[in-house]
Amino acid sequence: MKVDSLFQLIDSNSEKILIQLGVNAEIAHMLNILILSVLIVLIAILFNYITKMVIIKIVKRWVDKSENEYDDIFYEKGVFNKLSHLVPAFVISRLAPIPLHSYPGTLKIVITGTNLYVLVIVIMVIFAVINALHEIYNNTPIGQKRSIKGYVQVVKAILYFIGFLMIISI
Repeated sequence: MKVDSLFQLIDSNSEKILIQLGVNAEIAHMLNILILSVLIVLIAILFNYITKMVIIKIVKRWVDKSENEYDDIFYEKGVFNKLSHLVPAFVISRLAPIPLHSYPGTLKIVITGTNLYVLVIVIMVIFAVINALHEIYNNTPIGQKRSIKGYVQVVKAILYFIGFLMIISI
């Protein structure tokens, strides 16, 4: 059973159970939304923990076993760690519509906030990749003779500007 199907099942039944227990229908509806929202946050935290502890450790082992030094640089620059921040955002964006379907304004705020968070994380990942590529370049013989730090800074400034425009547009 999918997580969103399970949440829809909980959503449809938990309010009925609260009403059967003698809770006012309006209060039962609000409690249902609160319970499901807290559950979504807890699941997002759980998925974040799983991603950080399990997947990042697996990637670390893979990086340590690899003879390639490039993956070490990507790991040290935090590319994989920053990517792991996307998981809780996807959980929230996938599950938030279930309890908030009757409040489209609130749902829009949550989805917009999640989209902003994802955009910021993607920008951070891109910067980490640029930093890793810059370090890889600096470790080459030509990189030790010719610096491209100015070009890297220009690319980052352009990405900051594009990211800022994208954030404003959301």
